[in-house]
Amino acid sequence: MKRLVARSATWLVLLPVALSGCGRAPDESTGSPSASTVATPSAPASPSSSPSQWLLYTDTEYHFSVSYPPGFTFLRGHGDSGGSGLLMTYRAVDPIYVNTYPPGQIEIAIYTQDASIPADWVTKHSAPATSTEKGRYWSPVTNEAAATLAGKAAVSFDWVPDTWSTSVHSTAVFLGTSYVLVLQWWAKDETYAPTLRADYTQMQSDLRL
Repeated sequence: MKRLVARSATWLVLLPVALSGCGRAPDESTGSPSASTVATPSAPASPSSSPSQWLLYTDTEYHFSVSYPPGFTFLRGHGDSGGSGLLMTYRAVDPIYVNTYPPGQIEIAIYTQDASIPADWVTKHSAPATSTEKGRYWSPVTNEAAATLAGKAAVSFDWVPDTWSTSVHSTAVFLGTSYVLVLQWWAKDETYAPTLRADYTQMQSDLRL
């Protein structure tokens, strides 16, 4: 617990398909990230808050890079083989949480692009919990607003997983002509929210597409 308090709670990314793929909260019985593979970091990034400590992850398949906090392990997860459009997930996590779920984290997911602008894409994949659409990623969103991410037009929005009362704060941006990258964070323990929010902001500024 002391380690938690010292580093607060920066958890980059991703619960498997559950949270990022269909509006549901994570399922600890099926959502263990133990099958993820560890990525090798490249040269250190230079975020303004800690230029000598944060590391840079570069993904050669989807062609993006993002920084993450020191002392963390960056894990590449998996997509949804069921054809929902969720292609890949990622998380950078304190090693003590590699095989379990933290009380909050930051996530990245890659989806198939099937709309002309980010706002339309979010709308297309948002629906109530009663929906049976395979491409339903979120419950109806709130606080939707135009944004900029990595110098590109993006959309920010909040949503609540079906079985939670915790809001997930997301930003979606097109990644090339075929993909969508979603960067988001949530905290079930509000003690960690300020640090998560600050790290999320830092990662937004360091994201390169």
